[in-house]
Amino acid sequence: MAGPPRSCDLTLLDYFLWGNVKSLVYADMPETIDGLEEYIRLVIADIRSQLLQKVVENWALIYKYIKKLIILIYMRFISS
Repeated sequence: MAGPPRSCDLTLLDYFLWGNVKSLVYADMPETIDGLEEYIRLVIADIRSQLLQKVVENWALIYKYIKKLIILIYMRFISS
């Protein structure tokens, strides 16, 4: 069973990759549903490992900042 479109099961990686795929697919505007499906397959198959590595690195950086923010909030909470 699929979750809702804005499900919390979707990650930043999901949003980034799907946004990247959509921008590439719709740049060429396939004229049929079959053409759209085929072009999505081609774009996904062409995702380079370098892009995935950059996504993982960016996610790790975001995680680091979120972790620092949570610690800062916690420290302020326990000191008040």
